[in-house]
Amino acid sequence: MLGPWARNRGNGRKFLKYIEECARQTEGEKLFLAVLEINPRARAFWEREGFLDTGLSRTITIGDVQTKIQRLAKTL
Repeated sequence: MLGPWARNRGNGRKFLKYIEECARQTEGEKLFLAVLEINPRARAFWEREGFLDTGLSRTITIGDVQTKIQRLAKTL
Protein backbone atom coordinates (compact mmCIF):
# COMPACT_ATOMS: atom_id res chain seq x y z
CA MET A 1 0.00 0.00 0.00
CA LEU A 2 2.87 2.34 0.73
CA GLY A 3 5.78 3.13 -1.52
CA PRO A 4 9.27 2.13 -0.37
CA TRP A 5 10.01 5.74 0.60
CA ALA A 6 7.13 5.71 3.11
CA ARG A 7 7.83 2.39 4.81
CA ASN A 8 9.35 1.85 8.26
CA ARG A 9 8.33 5.31 9.46
CA GLY A 10 5.06 4.55 11.22
CA ASN A 11 2.99 5.56 8.20
CA GLY A 12 1.27 2.17 7.95
CA ARG A 13 -0.02 2.39 11.51
CA LYS A 14 -1.13 6.01 11.00
CA PHE A 15 -2.94 5.04 7.80
CA LEU A 16 -4.65 2.08 9.49
CA LYS A 17 -5.70 4.21 12.47
CA TYR A 18 -7.30 6.73 10.10
CA ILE A 19 -9.13 4.00 8.14
CA GLU A 20 -10.37 2.41 11.37
CA GLU A 21 -11.71 5.77 12.58
CA CYS A 22 -13.53 6.30 9.27
CA ALA A 23 -15.02 2.81 9.40
CA ARG A 24 -16.20 3.22 12.99
CA GLN A 25 -17.86 6.55 12.16
CA THR A 26 -19.94 4.76 9.54
CA GLU A 27 -20.67 1.88 11.94
CA GLY A 28 -18.35 -0.52 10.12
CA GLU A 29 -17.77 -3.76 11.96
CA LYS A 30 -14.82 -5.25 10.06
CA LEU A 31 -11.99 -4.29 7.77
CA PHE A 32 -10.88 -6.61 4.98
CA LEU A 33 -7.75 -6.64 2.87
CA ALA A 34 -5.80 -8.97 0.63
CA VAL A 35 -2.13 -9.76 1.03
CA LEU A 36 0.21 -11.44 -1.43
CA GLU A 37 1.97 -14.60 -0.30
CA ILE A 38 5.16 -13.31 -1.92
CA ASN A 39 5.14 -10.39 0.54
CA PRO A 40 5.57 -11.99 4.00
CA ARG A 41 6.66 -8.70 5.60
CA ALA A 42 3.32 -7.13 4.68
CA ARG A 43 1.40 -10.08 6.08
CA ALA A 44 3.42 -9.92 9.31
CA PHE A 45 2.58 -6.21 9.63
CA TRP A 46 -1.15 -6.75 9.17
CA GLU A 47 -1.18 -9.67 11.61
CA ARG A 48 0.62 -7.53 14.22
CA GLU A 49 -2.15 -4.98 13.72
CA GLY A 50 -4.85 -7.55 14.52
CA PHE A 51 -5.83 -8.92 11.11
CA LEU A 52 -6.59 -12.63 10.90
CA ASP A 53 -6.68 -15.01 7.94
CA THR A 54 -10.25 -15.62 6.77
CA GLY A 55 -9.34 -18.83 4.97
CA LEU A 56 -10.20 -17.32 1.59
CA SER A 57 -7.44 -17.33 -1.00
CA ARG A 58 -6.78 -17.81 -4.66
CA THR A 59 -3.86 -17.89 -7.04
CA ILE A 60 -3.22 -14.85 -9.21
CA THR A 61 -0.66 -13.95 -11.85
CA ILE A 62 1.30 -10.70 -11.69
CA GLY A 63 3.42 -10.39 -14.80
CA ASP A 64 5.21 -13.73 -15.05
CA VAL A 65 4.82 -14.59 -11.35
CA GLN A 66 2.06 -16.72 -9.89
CA THR A 67 1.30 -16.16 -6.21
CA LYS A 68 -1.46 -16.77 -3.73
CA ILE A 69 -3.52 -13.83 -2.52
CA GLN A 70 -5.04 -14.26 0.92
CA ARG A 71 -7.93 -12.37 2.50
CA LEU A 72 -7.46 -11.04 6.02
CA ALA A 73 -10.02 -9.39 8.31
CA LYS A 74 -10.00 -7.32 11.48
CA THR A 75 -13.00 -6.87 13.73
CA LEU A 76 -13.42 -3.29 14.90
